[in-house]
Amino acid sequence: MSTQSQNLQRQADQAESIADQTVDDSVRDIFRDAARDYRKEASREPSSERASYALFRGGTQLARTYSTEEQAMSAALSEGLIAEMPRAGEPGARILPPEYRIEKVEQPYEPQPDWKLPREIS
Repeated sequence: MSTQSQNLQRQADQAESIADQTVDDSVRDIFRDAARDYRKEASREPSSERASYALFRGGTQLARTYSTEEQAMSAALSEGLIAEMPRAGEPGARILPPEYRIEKVEQPYEPQPDWKLPREIS
């Protein structure tokens, strides 16, 4: 849960607490409506927070998604898909082969851990 969502949840809890202590029905309803709106907003994360990064070759996603581009690059490095080559002014820059790319994806993808290539392919 993001910091913004946590703050909205706290505001909702506070509005509920005030509503419980309020005698006036119309004011109580206003605080309860506010609490409901805060909770609704907290559950609706911005798409940039839901986004993940994955390694692609052509149009095919090759691995699971990672929460940052750096994590996806590190995973590709550990799989031997990235060469670490220093550039002028950038020690240890990572370079993907031309047919590979790291791309932002909206929905996470977790491959099935038990899945293996059929023998005739592998």
